[in-house]
Parts: sequence; structure tokens; C-alpha cells
Amino acid sequence: MIEILKALSPAERAVTLALGGGITTWAEAAMAAGAAEPERQGDEVRRKVKRLAGRITGSSSAAEAIAVSGR
Repeated sequence: MIEILKALSPAERAVTLALGGGITTWAEAAMAAGAAEPERQGDEVRRKVKRLAGRITGSSSAAEAIAVSGR
């Protein structure tokens, strides 16, 4: 999670950190973070976080596969 937060802009980070505590959608999180267009910005942050998480997860899976196979 730390790697993802480091890759986000301060505004994107605010949206991501706003999730939880009763806020259950990205649009609500964007609104709580003060976004001018919460629906659009929440969706953009959601997609970026998902993409970053996939890269991180994919990278570590590939590294594990290489370590296990000995290549």
C-alpha cells in the first residue's frame, strides 16, 4: 500500500485515504477530499490505484516465479 500511496499525487492520495470510516465509494471519497468533480475524479483515482496494485502484484508474482524456477 505504501508503494501505491507514494506513486499518487497529493490529491489522489487524499481520495484514497478518505475511503473507509463510513465512506464506501470512490465518488464519496473524492467528495470528502474536496474534488471539484467527485464522480469523475473518484473513478480516475480508482482506476489508477487498481493499475498500480496490478503492477506491484504482477511484479512480485513474476519475481517469485523466477526465484522458484531458478531462472
